[in-house]
Amino acid sequence: MKAVTIHDVINRGSGSYLTFDLIDILNLFPRRVISSSWSVEGVWCIQKEGEEQEPKFKGQISGKDLNHFATNVNQIIDGVFKGFEEGSKKPWLVIVADDSTLYAVISNEDAVINEIKDKFKVVKESLEWAQEYA
Repeated sequence: MKAVTIHDVINRGSGSYLTFDLIDILNLFPRRVISSSWSVEGVWCIQKEGEEQEPKFKGQISGKDLNHFATNVNQIIDGVFKGFEEGSKKPWLVIVADDSTLYAVISNEDAVINEIKDKFKVVKESLEWAQEYA
């Protein structure tokens, strides 16, 4: 597995904020996201209404449901999202939201990693994340 972390931020006042969220990563692979089954763990988010909470779903969800969720939240704080294509036991994509400070994207496909590198400005390779999800 290969991994990168995304650190695109904007500075406002005394803080730095990510300039993207889960939906921006999912939108790079729309057909595959929708057709995949997703394992979801440890999600914490801020809803559009500004309320911080854990979503009502856990475990396996459809790509359509994940896309709907990601579109309708204000911010993902934490969470691990693993995408599985039909019949596969290994994920083609793992996305980790880490405490609102970065996203890690892990995949064994060079094309997926390259798409992340092309879309975002501050992308760093991460052996640590790759080893954790190998």
